[in-house]
Amino acid sequence: MDNKESVKQVADLSELLEIKVKDNICITSDIDCKGKVIPYITEMFRGTIEGNNHTISDLTISTEVWGDEQSIALFHYISHATISNLHFKNIRFEIDKNGYTPRIAGLCYECGASTLENVSMELTVSFNKEVALIYEANSVKTTDLAMTCNGKSVETIMNM
Repeated sequence: MDNKESVKQVADLSELLEIKVKDNICITSDIDCKGKVIPYITEMFRGTIEGNNHTISDLTISTEVWGDEQSIALFHYISHATISNLHFKNIRFEIDKNGYTPRIAGLCYECGASTLENVSMELTVSFNKEVALIYEANSVKTTDLAMTCNGKSVETIMNM
């Protein structure tokens, strides 16, 4: 991120939830979300997030599922984006499944033409069916990805 004027400084959850599709973000400190409940961070992201090795922690994603294989994630779609040096700890997904079988993609459901480097997540869900950091990836460059769900290592990318 060379142009400092176009980089949004993010230091708390309210600022994180204000990001737009093409924003360039710099995380300036660890963000303790204190158990705040949200449906997701943003639907689509096409910008840059430099995490500076900070951690976003204690966040709950809560939603109702209305169809089989519906995807649940912090970002539903990431395209032509870069996310680096960012860690998520104690992220909880509370899902009212309504009898359906959702897919849990901790970071994003679908990721295309993007770069993910040094990203990790510790996730807790009430079931272990089809859980990954990213569910579908196409033309994605990855380095140092890690994902645990309910304390066990899981796939970082389900379908590539």
